[in-house]
Amino acid sequence: MMIVTSCNKKMVTAIMEDQSNIDPELYTTHELSSEYIKELELWRTNRYKSITSPQGWLSLIGLHWLKEGENVLGSSPESDIQLPHFMQDRVGTLTLEGDNVKFRPRGENFINSKHKAKPDGTLTHDGQGSPTVLSEGSLHMHIIKRGEKYGLRVKNSLAKARYQLEEIPNFSADASFIRTAKFVPTVHSSDMDVNSIIGVDISYQIAGHLLFVFEDKLYKLVAFDGGPDYFFVLIKDETAGDTSYGAGRFLDVERPQQGSDYTILDFNKAYNPPCAFSDYATCPLPPLENYLPFLVSAGEKDIKSH
Repeated sequence: MMIVTSCNKKMVTAIMEDQSNIDPELYTTHELSSEYIKELELWRTNRYKSITSPQGWLSLIGLHWLKEGENVLGSSPESDIQLPHFMQDRVGTLTLEGDNVKFRPRGENFINSKHKAKPDGTLTHDGQGSPTVLSEGSLHMHIIKRGEKYGLRVKNSLAKARYQLEEIPNFSADASFIRTAKFVPTVHSSDMDVNSIIGVDISYQIAGHLLFVFEDKLYKLVAFDGGPDYFFVLIKDETAGDTSYGAGRFLDVERPQQGSDYTILDFNKAYNPPCAFSDYATCPLPPLENYLPFLVSAGEKDIKSH
């Protein structure tokens, strides 16, 4: 739906134009049972463990965009890509030629890496499935592709940030933010280009839409294909920039059981994108169609220390 702002500009939101003939199933209420609270606490615990793990988002210490041709890696200030001080002055060279990235080590750097480059030094990037990971001590690096840009993502499993985050703050669990949703699949397969925090569009396959009711109003969210078991949903609401992360949050929604059109939207499990934890992440931004014009006081809160 389009709403008119005080500046007379129309803004797209997730509220449906047609509020008639709402499916009664969408008014189903849910309770905070003891089993649900136990499961939610486990989910929150696992989220914290994932974020602070040796390969979690808090281990991310750098993102370097490659230039065409040779990119020298090392701890020397003269390097094209400067690595942490505990690395050698020069550890190797990354060469970008069109859509191909090759790595040539200097000496025996990264010779013990678990994920080997191809015989000619070619590295696979994250858009090709599991990327080639170059490891040396606590340092781990791999190539990412965003739009037409290639970058080197650098992680340090001993990064201080891993040990500085005491908790991921959450709103109190609220049954009113557990909503029954109806999934309406797309008639024809299509993709949506979503802007990202770095200004590069990222393409996602649209699985369909999720319809739900909140405070007697009908809303529709774009649901992306998140794999065989889940939909991936990007949302932004009226808490963004105040009590929740300003760029929005993510939701993983279980696909309906076979023979059913219904699933559960649990906003108590709305979680922060990687960019809430690291300046070196490349998060997608919620499409305008997924803006919720009300306070979603549920799920993870903003990390104020970031």
